[in-house]
Amino acid sequence: MTAAEPRRLVRETLAPFRRSSDARAFSVLGRTWGIVAAAIALAVALDHPLATLAAIVVIATRQRALIAILHTASHGVFFRTRRWNTTLQPLFAWPNLQALELYGPDHVIHHRDVGAATPDALDYLNVEMGLAPGGFGRRTWRVFVRPLIGVDGLVATWETLQELAQNPRVGGKLALFWLPVVGVCAWLGALEPLALYWFVPMVWLRPVLGLWSELADHFGTRTGTRDHVGLFQSHFVSIYGLHHALHHRDPRVPCYREAEACAALARVGVHLETTRTFREFLETVYGEVTWEVPPRRQQAR
Repeated sequence: MTAAEPRRLVRETLAPFRRSSDARAFSVLGRTWGIVAAAIALAVALDHPLATLAAIVVIATRQRALIAILHTASHGVFFRTRRWNTTLQPLFAWPNLQALELYGPDHVIHHRDVGAATPDALDYLNVEMGLAPGGFGRRTWRVFVRPLIGVDGLVATWETLQELAQNPRVGGKLALFWLPVVGVCAWLGALEPLALYWFVPMVWLRPVLGLWSELADHFGTRTGTRDHVGLFQSHFVSIYGLHHALHHRDPRVPCYREAEACAALARVGVHLETTRTFREFLETVYGEVTWEVPPRRQQAR
């Protein structure tokens, strides 16, 4: 079998799964926002600190789910009606202070660099996030302690606000979205719940889960990307972005069809690099990484 034949097999196997569905897209969105509403309602009803903390965790995972939807929409395939991938951003992007206009270009570069295995494709993990150097203490601090005490979230939020300020057209859209939300909450006397149940998870925990997701997807891989199965990834980290190795092979497959597509690949003997347990996630975090500083980084030192 030639090198071209496996690629052709993958392409032909995945072709039927490129069909987007507006009904499935709205089902995913409805389920996501339904979980957010249920978490808030239960926490308010129980009126207990542990219930509040649990709600914050659950909502942060759903905020990550919205990022996964944004990720699919950036390829124009979350909705079958293509314009909705842009016009319906108030349902999945703007609540997270995100916008396709800013997310999309960087994501295209990420796909290009990882696909071409460029030397600096994972600089954002190895260099900017400081994950390449080993050591139990260093990795524990960078992956768990620093994010969970809120440092990463504050930095990420500040950088997001700066980016929006530098792009006033996009920032203006988000301001027009958020000002009525804040105004209505103020009128209803609900500013405190808005801050507690939306902004706290968004600033504190969502960036933590984002770091863990990026690390699980790309850090120390044999092939550049991984898929994920199991409770930890499916409910807390990757949510709708579990099949990242498949996504890099064909980003035209919408997130809600990726599991079916992976099963189809397995039936024809194509198996993607996959993590299955929390233990395997920890092995990724603390594993050895073969990595050389790209020449341009060496020259800069």
